[in-house]
Amino acid sequence: MMLHGFAVNPGLVLEGSWGMGAAVFDQLGRPVGALSLTGIEPRFRPERQEFLGKLLVEEAHRISSTLGSR
Repeated sequence: MMLHGFAVNPGLVLEGSWGMGAAVFDQLGRPVGALSLTGIEPRFRPERQEFLGKLLVEEAHRISSTLGSR
């Protein structure tokens, strides 16, 4: 599920194990990698998802900027 620039995997691969990710882009705007977090379901409550997602997107943007992304 995509929300505000980050994706959430709500235990779809392994029940009770959640993940979040945000893409990193190169200077041409192409995805070249990603940052991700994984953990148990109780650590990914809705209010925490928004907080963690914002951190992921900020750090992915910082890396993209270092790589010269637009």
